[in-house]
Amino acid sequence: MKEVANVNVLDITGRKLFEYRNVSNNQTINGLDQLDPGLYIIEVREGNSRISTRMVKK
Repeated sequence: MKEVANVNVLDITGRKLFEYRNVSNNQTINGLDQLDPGLYIIEVREGNSRISTRMVKK
């Protein structure tokens, strides 16, 4: 990420669980410890770019 971005945490069905706005590079995102074990999608949007990745919480 170059500047600031918006980060969404989605469940496997695509339902938005958390939304973080104006996240800067190397900033820690809190609250993920509240998630139940399972598979989640992390979506990062910066300008016109979007990156999605999967996260497994054990």
